[in-house]
Amino acid sequence: MFFFRRSRTTRRSSEAGALMKGLQFTAEWAPRRDYTVSEFERRTGKAVTGASVWRHPHVHLAEVEEPPLGPKDVRVRPRACGVCGSDVHFYETDGDGYIRYPGLTKFPVVIGHEFSGEVVETGKDVRDLRVGDLVTVEEMIWCGECVPCRNGWPNQCLNLEEIGFTIDGAMADQLVVGAKYCWPINALAEVYGSQEAACEAGALCEPTSVAYNGMFVRAEGFKPGGVVAVYGTGPIGFAAIALARAAGASRVIAFEVSPVRQALARQVGADEVHNPLELAAAGSSPHEAVRQASAGAGADMAVEAAGAPGRTIPEMEASLAIGGKVV
Repeated sequence: MFFFRRSRTTRRSSEAGALMKGLQFTAEWAPRRDYTVSEFERRTGKAVTGASVWRHPHVHLAEVEEPPLGPKDVRVRPRACGVCGSDVHFYETDGDGYIRYPGLTKFPVVIGHEFSGEVVETGKDVRDLRVGDLVTVEEMIWCGECVPCRNGWPNQCLNLEEIGFTIDGAMADQLVVGAKYCWPINALAEVYGSQEAACEAGALCEPTSVAYNGMFVRAEGFKPGGVVAVYGTGPIGFAAIALARAAGASRVIAFEVSPVRQALARQVGADEVHNPLELAAAGSSPHEAVRQASAGAGADMAVEAAGAPGRTIPEMEASLAIGGKVV
């Protein structure tokens, strides 16, 4: 993850038709020959499987219209924003020129979904947020009315929008979001000693929530003293390590090829960190390392945070404890 930071500024209410700067991503709608475009995709212009539809990507700094403010909205000036692996996969292409990101997408769009910022304007019906508040914002814009939302699965919303994927994101001078998607982080400034540090921490809420949702909401966690193996230490992997440690894991084992990330993995709580390439060169493997670290019992939870399931899942299967979980 990389951050851009913006110092605190003040602004007046937007004028109709005003323009702002935004890092905009575009691509050509060109469904693969073997891909059947659904009625939903034709009607909405959204690709459910982006890697099968969008071709020849391009990213540039563009002038885009400032978004209007609704009565239940807030206008946020981003203060920190991460560059996610998803953003990178927008730009990476296969041999045929198609983007590598496989999920829900609609272009053109201003990217940036791991962010925090400052509220600079509030809609007339907003009661819980004020100008000057620091907030982090949910990436998924759920309706709250469809059956999945009412059943407690907003990430399965039938009317889902995603900031930085289908609607404009935070790599811009500003964005407008519903107040109900904003979470105040003013207290973090007191904890970390500055608004800048608070905003950087706030921008990490989204990837940390990805790890938390997978490990503890969907997989329902592990018993105290469990062994946890984390494959890949980007921001989500780091979060998984820290969460495992906070939840009472007796041993946290991480696998990572980058020396810089290996050191960071230890700082956030990994007991041991292995380079899979070095293990292979020594005639060993990740699953053997997990077995050794767990006295042969295996991992109670294995977390795939490398984005390489073809390589990691077989290692997890070979080193999973009885009753263990793969996330």
